[in-house]
Amino acid sequence: MTSQKDSGFPILKLIVEILSIPYNLLAGFVVGAMVPVAAIAAIVAGVRLITGKMPFLDLVEDEGEGERHLAVALLPPERAEELFTEQRKQIGDEISRLKSEIQAIVQEARLDAQETTLESADEALKEVEEAVEG
Repeated sequence: MTSQKDSGFPILKLIVEILSIPYNLLAGFVVGAMVPVAAIAAIVAGVRLITGKMPFLDLVEDEGEGERHLAVALLPPERAEELFTEQRKQIGDEISRLKSEIQAIVQEARLDAQETTLESADEALKEVEEAVEG
């Protein structure tokens, strides 16, 4: 004879397993996004604690080769804050420029779609008129 513990509630078990899928997905996403950020923050805090300066990523341009690359510089906290503010403004300007370009492209695509729709409607109307006349 089987006991009640062995049989359990198979429907309840199935529901719990199905509901655990989105929970595990969300937990994995949060852990996957937060762990790298926490590691970078720990490295920055460690460098600041040891040297008293802030590590700062700076975009360096080679004038001879015309290439750009990132370089890490140790700066006093005040200078790092100033550079961060400048870079945030530059990035904000570039994002607003890209946003306006994307909006122009979307507007142009809408106009093209409207023109195409009008042309196909005109062609269909002409075909209907020819069919009625003929």
